[in-house]
Amino acid sequence: SQQDAFMALFITISPSDKWRVRRHECQQVERKRPMELIAKQIIQERMKESPVDLTLQTFGHCSITYDATLQNGDHVMIRLNRDADVFSKTSHNFDILRNLGLPLPLILHQSSFQDITFMILPKIPGRDLRFVITSMDHQQVICLAHLVADYQRRVNTSLPHGSGFGYVKGIGDAGSFQSWWDFLMAQRGDSGSDLTELPTINDQLLDSLRGMRSYIDSIP
Repeated sequence: SQQDAFMALFITISPSDKWRVRRHECQQVERKRPMELIAKQIIQERMKESPVDLTLQTFGHCSITYDATLQNGDHVMIRLNRDADVFSKTSHNFDILRNLGLPLPLILHQSSFQDITFMILPKIPGRDLRFVITSMDHQQVICLAHLVADYQRRVNTSLPHGSGFGYVKGIGDAGSFQSWWDFLMAQRGDSGSDLTELPTINDQLLDSLRGMRSYIDSIP
């Protein structure tokens, strides 16, 4: 089906694209290292103790995040961003989703330090799914799928439908694009965005997407 073909386009990455992704990740890590001192200062000020260890989380695309180990062995996550608007709706979103029964952590601290906006949250116990899913048995995967589907159902049936298309910071906000096609075109810089490092949007993919324009326009 067109839907299956559409999804397949976004999970197929060429070896050269994989190299570009890895190079991009390394560049991101290099830019994040100077933030470690700021993260330590913030935790010292807000948690009233110096962390014994900070581990940079390399998986993510928006904020700089550290797993901070406190002196008593507890862990907190600290997220940092130079854009003060990034976290402006996070507490609002968390409250709404938590009321639906989704297991979201409470925000311990949220403020700014110099030119950095930050948020401190307790670390959710457990291991990231990407590290354990290959070792899960069939029944565990089925249980997980039911859980994810239940959370998705709560969100889909309880939240109001938004307007516009694309990323929004707050639940209920309007997207800034008129269609998903406009959003996809923006990923190539056609609308002022510069996301050409992303491996999911390249000339070959765009040629394939043009053949699916009617399907893409039908996605609500």
